[in-house]
Amino acid sequence: MKNIPISGSLLSHYKDIILYGDDIPLPGHDTLEMVRDSPRYITRTPGNAGEAAVVLLIHASEGIPSIIFIQRSDHILHDKHRGQIAFPGGKREKNESLKKCAFREMNEEIGVRLCIDHPTRKLSPLHVSVSNFLIHPFVAFKDNLPTLRPNPEEVAAILDSPLTNLEERYAIHRKDFSVRDKFLKDIPYFKVAGKTLWGATALIFSELLYLLRQRK
Repeated sequence: MKNIPISGSLLSHYKDIILYGDDIPLPGHDTLEMVRDSPRYITRTPGNAGEAAVVLLIHASEGIPSIIFIQRSDHILHDKHRGQIAFPGGKREKNESLKKCAFREMNEEIGVRLCIDHPTRKLSPLHVSVSNFLIHPFVAFKDNLPTLRPNPEEVAAILDSPLTNLEERYAIHRKDFSVRDKFLKDIPYFKVAGKTLWGATALIFSELLYLLRQRK
């Protein structure tokens, strides 16, 4: 595989792959390494599932490509994903497009505003059984970010994770979890900025990593 320099050209390379790489099809989730031994991640979407949208925001504000994650606030008791690492996003409102939902939620949560015609690539939707939402991911690029403004009602922290040395930085690890009084054994996860990224967000991120690892 060709070596791509770690600079602004790497961001341009990623843009070419994600936004213009029509010859690189989405792999879908059930073929990804993360779920080979964890088929419970893939669930059928029931007819009563809600819809939500998230943004995988890639930027190069510090000179190298990075991606933004949030840590969800822990004090919203009805949030079944409270305290977890996620992408900015949320529930779609009535008569709202999925892309508009993703951009609105990102602006509300971290203070980044994108116009509705900003280029994106939509990744494979993923059903999350614990909250019964079908999540629609959108990848967007912005060369430089404004000062981020986390909404304290929804966001405990913003995590900015480099998209360099992908194989080493985002190796898949496994450990046991205790979540909502349930014991989950041998769960795959990534290490992101000293935090544990697992579950639906990790699987969505895995599809992005698959694309970024491709070479034309």
